[in-house]
Amino acid sequence: MTFTRNASFETSRSNELQIEGACLCLSICEKEGVWCDIRTVHVGSPALSVRLKVAQERNQTYRLINEEVFIVYTPKPYAAQNPRSIIEGFPFATVTTAAPGLLATATPLYFVGDPKTSSAMAGHFAAGNPQAKALVDGMDVLAIFNGPHAYISAHWYEDRPTVPTWDYVAAHVRGKIKVLPDTEAKLAVLELVSARAEAYQGKPWTLADAPEGKVDSLIDFITAFHIEIEDIVGVTKLNQTHPRPDQLRVADQLERRNYFGDAEIARAIRNLAIDAE
Repeated sequence: MTFTRNASFETSRSNELQIEGACLCLSICEKEGVWCDIRTVHVGSPALSVRLKVAQERNQTYRLINEEVFIVYTPKPYAAQNPRSIIEGFPFATVTTAAPGLLATATPLYFVGDPKTSSAMAGHFAAGNPQAKALVDGMDVLAIFNGPHAYISAHWYEDRPTVPTWDYVAAHVRGKIKVLPDTEAKLAVLELVSARAEAYQGKPWTLADAPEGKVDSLIDFITAFHIEIEDIVGVTKLNQTHPRPDQLRVADQLERRNYFGDAEIARAIRNLAIDAE
């Protein structure tokens, strides 16, 4: 079987496929179906990771040799059609790295340039943060963006009774770190973050509005960076596998309960019918 780099395929067992001259071998943790492509992997079973091994043929420059790829569990019905919109709506991320040890920091991240086509994200840490001190160019990074979420009681299902679950919206960005050490690059990151965060203000605050000398006095105390994007995957788990009447009952109950995140999840469930049109 021959595929282009962007082709998708399904397999129910470890399989060997020919992709533009490179042999892609999947070692699957479960025997259930797996949907994936050459860049993004979505597991449709309880497996949390797969191992990709690409053997080089005819001097192919693209290859992965014994690389462990960690992915977000995304059954087909819940795969987000536009994960970038999740990130734009919920830019406060958990940035994780694994060298020298597992580290994580919560910080806002924004696309550099046009969010629809951007190949990089920008952010910064406090320079005293141990994770900031550990950043090096080319380091693997995973940024996790969590949107609204809500517990769904099984009492709310009538057409198809089942067990409780949790609805949620999230996106993962996997890529490489590019440290930005010079002052001009740091200022560009701060300007980007403030401009995006202030976009909804009637009169947006800018760095020029800071007290005189304040930004200059703080610039050495941050570590700015880009994430060079390799993959973006989004999940919108909103009871898509349930009959529409049950979906609407869930939305009704969420609006009635009105805990943190309930209204947002209810609105997203109601919009499922609109998105399907």
